Amino acid sequence: MGKKINASQVDEKKRPNVYELSFEATSAELAHDLLEAYSSFISNQVRNEAFSVIESKIANNKQLLSAEKTSLELKAKEEQKALLSKTDYALDIARSCRRLLNLWQM
Repeated sequence: MGKKINASQVDEKKRPNVYELSFEATSAELAHDLLEAYSSFISNQVRNEAFSVIESKIANNKQLLSAEKTSLELKAKEEQKALLSKTDYALDIARSCRRLLNLWQM
């Protein structure tokens, strides 16, 4: 065993997420390799966590946008239906006026 990493909590009550790390190696080359491996490990952990957070936010936003799209589509259909009803009503009035006009011209 030419290398090792130790971790201990600095103050569990005041700073529960703070750790003190110590590294030991029997040579400079092993110390370099140890620190490089540790740095790579932490970098991968942080990257994976960041991607996980981003993926979660993307999934959440997709759900929100999908719900908003559905809501807007329903609103547009209701507005279209209301406009169609108004147009039908206006057409009925115009037809009635034409019939009355035809009756008066007789």
